[in-house]
Amino acid sequence: MTLVYLPAACRNTGTVAVVDPRVALTFGSSANPTAILAQPRLGTIAPGASVTYTYPRPISIGLLAAGTYTARAYFADLDDPLVVNARTDVRPWPAILALVVVGAVGIALIYRRRRDRARRATARRHSADRPPVLASVGADALADQGKTDHHE
Repeated sequence: MTLVYLPAACRNTGTVAVVDPRVALTFGSSANPTAILAQPRLGTIAPGASVTYTYPRPISIGLLAAGTYTARAYFADLDDPLVVNARTDVRPWPAILALVVVGAVGIALIYRRRRDRARRATARRHSADRPPVLASVGADALADQGKTDHHE
């Protein structure tokens, strides 16, 4: 799972205080995300002052997520609405590595199973070609035993 943390900072570059500007934080895989994460209250921002807001928890974008994701802060109450974008590229390298390792282990197990089957089949073919050793030893033993019984 990939986690993204979203801090947002804004600075009042104007000459008057901005009272509780409305801001919408959005996040998504498009260039213009519409999923609203939060609409925080920033309070009054004095001229020249800065305010930082951090989204209270990381955003999970999934284990196999890949591509470019955009975080956007949209300030609507200002004389000129302000849009701030931040982009990040996500590549699921841990998931890709795990898939490669699992695939390699799977191939090794399949190879080993086939090799073992081939060895067992070869052993069965060779054992079918030879007469059973225990049967011939058993017949001699019975003949010897019969001779012993007659002598008693």
